[in-house]
Amino acid sequence: MGRMLAWAVTVCAWAEPLAPAVAADATTWTMAAGGKLSLDGDLVLSGNDVLEINGTAEKPCTLVGNGHQTKTKGNWTGHVKATHCTFKQLGKPQAVIKVPNPGTWPGFKIEDPDVPALAMTGEGKADWTFERCTFDQCSFLVFTANGESTLAFRLNTVLENALFPVSEQPATSRPCISLSGSSTARKAFQGNHIYKGECWFQPANVMVGGDRDEESNLIIGLRAKIRASGRGTVVRGNYVHVLMPGSEVPPHFAYWSQVSTFDPGDTLAEHNVIRDGEWIIRFVEGEFR
Repeated sequence: MGRMLAWAVTVCAWAEPLAPAVAADATTWTMAAGGKLSLDGDLVLSGNDVLEINGTAEKPCTLVGNGHQTKTKGNWTGHVKATHCTFKQLGKPQAVIKVPNPGTWPGFKIEDPDVPALAMTGEGKADWTFERCTFDQCSFLVFTANGESTLAFRLNTVLENALFPVSEQPATSRPCISLSGSSTARKAFQGNHIYKGECWFQPANVMVGGDRDEESNLIIGLRAKIRASGRGTVVRGNYVHVLMPGSEVPPHFAYWSQVSTFDPGDTLAEHNVIRDGEWIIRFVEGEFR
């Protein structure tokens, strides 16, 4: 008998049915175009499990997290593909408790840690594809690509109502998306609109942007940034505009500390538009032109 997929969900009355196909070593869960799903627990993938969300422009899908997350467990070597899906309320923000003396740094303590929307580690030839999806009131996204695993993150939008913290201090801020790991396989981050936080790319061979207009990433917002470091990574044709509003504008910070907009590391970085910041460019170890 096939192993069942380890996740806890509630499929609401308004949801299209999920169609599980159970094999000897994996479970495949498929959401048809127009499907809707509400979670009452974390969605957990393990082994060779597969998740496919097959929305279309005419019939998009919706996944409501209710503060839960999508994550992997153990040596996951499976496949995730999501197209034309709105992810809502995946993950949760930190519970911030003010300390008695607000003059102390950083002026608060974390009572309950935040939970990422996606926390996924791939081994072997695992792969993720997210295309034309919207992340609405979601926390941050974490991918670790090991083995020969790959990521294609294209034409997606992260709204400025994202739940992860961004503050005047870098130590108390989260990146919007973090891609790390030892995989040297090709990975792509193209055509996305990111309206809050930094984008980190540590592995080798990541294409951030591209030659065509539709491949350019638009990154605008509080602590907007591209940070890359992997050999063979190319950062091309992107627009990055960091916002640093004064105390009169929400979130009402009187100052911003260590705001750098572009850290290209040991990469090829070319034909990008980089606007504003305290340190515009830092840590250039490769080619910058």
